[in-house]
Amino acid sequence: MKTITITALIGAGISLAACGSNSVTPEPIVAPPPPPPVAQAPTPTTAVGPISAFGSVIVNGVRYNTDNAEFLINGKTGSQADLGVGSYITVEASVDSSGNATAQSVKYNDEVQGPISSIDTVNNRMVVLGQTVIIDGNTSFDSLITPRSLLGLAVGDIVEISGTSDADGNIIASRVEREPAGSGYEIRGVVANLDTNSLTFTINQLTIDYSQAVLEDFGTNSLVNGILVDAEGRNLNNADALIATKVEYEGADGRDDDSVGNENDEAEIEGIVTEFISSSDFKLAGVSIITSGSTRYKYGTAADIALNVRLEVEGRYDAAQALVAEEIEFKNSNSSGGGSSSNSNDLKIETTLDAVSTANNTITIFGVDFEVDASTRYEDDSRANLRTFGLSNLAAGDYLEVKGYDRGGSILYASKVERDDPKTGNESEIEAPVDSFTTDSLVILGITVTTDANTRYEDANDNNISKTAFFNQLIVGDIVDAEGSKTGASSLVAREISFEDPDDD
Repeated sequence: MKTITITALIGAGISLAACGSNSVTPEPIVAPPPPPPVAQAPTPTTAVGPISAFGSVIVNGVRYNTDNAEFLINGKTGSQADLGVGSYITVEASVDSSGNATAQSVKYNDEVQGPISSIDTVNNRMVVLGQTVIIDGNTSFDSLITPRSLLGLAVGDIVEISGTSDADGNIIASRVEREPAGSGYEIRGVVANLDTNSLTFTINQLTIDYSQAVLEDFGTNSLVNGILVDAEGRNLNNADALIATKVEYEGADGRDDDSVGNENDEAEIEGIVTEFISSSDFKLAGVSIITSGSTRYKYGTAADIALNVRLEVEGRYDAAQALVAEEIEFKNSNSSGGGSSSNSNDLKIETTLDAVSTANNTITIFGVDFEVDASTRYEDDSRANLRTFGLSNLAAGDYLEVKGYDRGGSILYASKVERDDPKTGNESEIEAPVDSFTTDSLVILGITVTTDANTRYEDANDNNISKTAFFNQLIVGDIVDAEGSKTGASSLVAREISFEDPDDD
């Protein structure tokens, strides 16, 4: 009998199993790749405000690519070349997930075009077709006006005014252009005193005779008081009423329909508070604004909102086409306590540039530091006359006029920077509140202004006064304008010193 050990059997079993196995190692299961992320649809947005610079167009601190945009200039097809710095426009655009803004349309409508009937250089205003036009530190003048101020205009000149209205119906001009003699007249505003018998209505102090006018874009709307219209004509009658050839419907309830988006559309509007119920319910440039506990405020608080305060509001439209404010920025230094819309800049320095920093977004002029941002308005009035012009184009030694204000930062804010050709004799100018003074000198923004026997003195009405009268009236905080020769990094010998009305710029 043959004996087989267990060890041998086990070994044989293992060997047999190994020889007879047909098993295959399964392939690992690989998960399919995830689907590509769904591209976020661009967000529709509306921007309303003045152009601060070109390179496409920059409005309210945002650069809008206009390569494929449609331009409508006073209702007619136009181009970007028809616009200038300060032109008050409406941009219909979309913003992608990376923040790139692309304009589909750019619309511009002037507020008034017609002959000047009066000019008030003391109070910085003029009357055009019965409309009071206020000039402030934000107003830009085209190159055909020399000097670029009210002093470059005369009664009878035909001008085109871009801007926005305040609560009193005055037009706060953001840009002024001179038009050729014989140009037509145009007025945009809210209908009042409609008389369907005489076929007339008024816009502020101007009567419009629409008996010969074509009514356009009214659709199912009627010509009634309170709507926004644009009236055109070429002549005034013996009573100085505009004989309108066309009256175009612009919007209901005094609001431009072009500035209103659909529910959840974004918008950013710069304008002036024209109606005020409360800080959570008011109108800006005719658009209803609603605030909430989550609304953010820059350079002011909800308590500072009042009639005629200049604001920039960012938010989304609700179903009732009111703009629900996410952020409100106060745009002028005089916002607190319901400041005047005409006092948007209370500081001005005009001299050569000391230094510029594109890294820090600052400029230094007459030893005074200013910060700039994407909303700062840039204009090149020098011989170079650059249309696309900004901080990167500045260099030490450039002759600048800088306007701005103190908005509570560590340094002053420059809201407007204009480059001009150098002036002879180190000619310079400073306008700002007085820090301190003696019987012969004063300090403004840290700049020492000295007087001599040739210095002239003026009161706030441009009347000549004596040196004694000037210094007897002067108190710390008064806004004073000093013109003369720059004699050092922070010193000036005044040729003329005058008081400035804080409500004028």
